[in-house]
Amino acid sequence: MEENQNFNQNFNQDFNQPVNQNYLILAIVATIFGCCSSAFLYLGFILGIIAIVFAAQVNSKTKIGDYITANKYSGYAKKLSIASIIVTVLSMAYLAYDFKTDPEKYDAIREQLMKGYEESQSHNVEQDQIQPIDTVN
Repeated sequence: MEENQNFNQNFNQDFNQPVNQNYLILAIVATIFGCCSSAFLYLGFILGIIAIVFAAQVNSKTKIGDYITANKYSGYAKKLSIASIIVTVLSMAYLAYDFKTDPEKYDAIREQLMKGYEESQSHNVEQDQIQPIDTVN
């Protein structure tokens, strides 16, 4: 019986402690890093956004004294941020491997990008040649 009470006290003390970190900076870095990922439907970016939401709620939960929820949200933010970084690294590794094994697949994409760039440059030249209309005073 005494062991059970000691366990309950220790359990409650562990979860009722103030939260040390909200992992907001990690979540923001993971989200920015997730923007670099184009594979897996920007999953790294999405996980990073969700991590930011959880990290942003940690401080408000701590202020009202809800340490259990704050600790839970802090853990979620950390895990989602790490998952975001892992997904982004894996997607970049996959794209690098895919490019290394079959670079011809990306030639069409490169040509489309170059065509769009050339069109935008010619459009800018045409705008520079337009003369302003003189207004009558």
